[in-house]
Amino acid sequence: MRLQKAYRDAYGHFFYRFAQGESGADVYDRVGGFLESLYRSFEAPDHPPNVLLVTHGLAMRLFCMRWFHWTVAEFESLSNPGTPRCACSFSERTAGTRWTGLSTAGGTRSRTGSPDRVTHR
Repeated sequence: MRLQKAYRDAYGHFFYRFAQGESGADVYDRVGGFLESLYRSFEAPDHPPNVLLVTHGLAMRLFCMRWFHWTVAEFESLSNPGTPRCACSFSERTAGTRWTGLSTAGGTRSRTGSPDRVTHR
């Protein structure tokens, strides 16, 4: 396992696939399917105003990568929340489809945008 982690660190967390496992790119694709379902549910008249997602660190970073259209380099610049291995991340919806302020227990990644356009501050 130590050797595989060394390979992953050299190759990148997004593209490296552990033996008998998934790469970040594989999970990124699965997150895309989930987002398609989530977008469809937004259209329902009885959709709640808030959504709570509970997941682990890698999936959370990949969800944010997909949602905010981050590059692989931006994804690789982030790490999972530290100790304790739990964090809350928030993104608020403002006018229209604009999402602002991804904030976590470890600080704020100031990103704004919509699923179609993202601006970095």
